[in-house]
This record gives sequence, C-alpha cells and structure tokens, in this order.
Amino acid sequence: MTSPASETTPPPAARPGVVRVFGEPRLHADGELLALAFGPDGSLWSIEEPGVLRQWSAGTGQALRRHYLSDIETIWAFSDDATTVASASDDLSLWKASSGRLLGKIAQPSWVTTVAFGPKGTHLATGHDDGTIRVWDATTRKLARELPGHGLPVSALAFHGDGQRLASAGEDRVIHIWNLATGQRRGSLTGHTDRIPALAWEPNGQRLVSAGWDTTARVWDTSTDQPEILLNSHADQVNVVAFSPD
Repeated sequence: MTSPASETTPPPAARPGVVRVFGEPRLHADGELLALAFGPDGSLWSIEEPGVLRQWSAGTGQALRRHYLSDIETIWAFSDDATTVASASDDLSLWKASSGRLLGKIAQPSWVTTVAFGPKGTHLATGHDDGTIRVWDATTRKLARELPGHGLPVSALAFHGDGQRLASAGEDRVIHIWNLATGQRRGSLTGHTDRIPALAWEPNGQRLVSAGWDTTARVWDTSTDQPEILLNSHADQVNVVAFSPD
C-alpha cells in the first residue's frame, strides 16, 4: 500500500529548478551569512559571522580557503570582482580577499549603516546614521564627494554600471538618484511605506529595483522618476533584489 507521503512528496531528483542545495553537506557555513559574491574564476566568496571570509568551489561545494577578518564590523560588501572586501561600523576597513590582509582603514565621522562599491572597485560609498552619503576613492582613501541627502539614516546604496550615478534609500522611505560628477540630486522616487533595505540597477539601463519591508519590490524608470512595475505578491518583507546580467 502506498503511503500518503510517497504520493505527495516527489523524490529529490524530480524537484523542479533545484540545481544545488546550499547547506549541509555542501557550502556549510558556521555562522549567519552577511555577504556573497562570485569571483572571476567562478568560485564563490562569503562573509559570515563573526567576520569569517571563505572561498568556495561552486562546483563541489568545498571550502578552498578561510580567513578571519574581524568581529567588530556590522556592515560588509564585496567589490564587483570579489577581490576586495569592505567592512564598516564606526570606521571603514578594506581587505584583500585572497589573503585576508587589511589594506587600510578610513576614519568615519559618523556610524556607517550601509556600504556599496562602484564599478571596478575604484570608488565606494558609505551611508551614515546622520543621513549623509560619502563617496570615497578606494585607492587614495580620500573623500571624493559628500551628499547630505536624507533626513534619517541611509538604508541602501547602489552604483549604476556607468559609475556616474548613485541611488540611495533612507529610513525616510525615499530613494534619491545622484549625479556623482556634480553632486546634484537628479530625482527622487517615493511610494514605499516601510524600510528599503536594498537597491539594484538594471545593467546598462535606466531601471532601478527596490526592496521594501512593505512586502513589495518596485521597478522604477529613473528617466521619469515613475514606477513601472509593482511586485506585491510577497507574503513578507523583501530584503534583497538583483537583476540578471541580460
């Protein structure tokens, strides 16, 4: 006699869309994952609590190397080629991923709430609890631009692929688009009714997608500052968004 479980539960091989399970026994981290990025060679890099950097084989799921960085910082981000790691709290630190070596620190005037690398890792932006955005030269570690954009702490940042535009979201639930050459605000996007924890630009395009704790993700046309698509079928908070390369 066939049991009810065997009638309703497909075997693992029949589960649609599952390419690899990230967990036991493969790609098993010892702490909460704080950041992920693929390197140019196809390997996967991760940061986990408390400040452990790992490189993984995406094919076998085996850990290739491990470095302990720091347990002080609360914010972590990879450069787009995963060669550099930024960490922040009341200071900003830069690390070389392959060796775990500290490249340097940049003193910060206020608490850092979010960090984002620009294209090719030449610049990075920090958002602060005083609502200010600061753009830094990653090589000289000098301040390149200061944008006093939000009345409340900054919750998310994203560079456009051209490196000339920056999107910022604040706890004021407003998204601003900045021209980094002039430091001027190009436009503002409003509509979210709760915290905006993540932003992502369409590659080489005008669209920006935002994640909201109001259970929505929203796709915006930044040439008109108007929403194009409302993705509101989520049952809970939306915490992260991404575009495919195409």
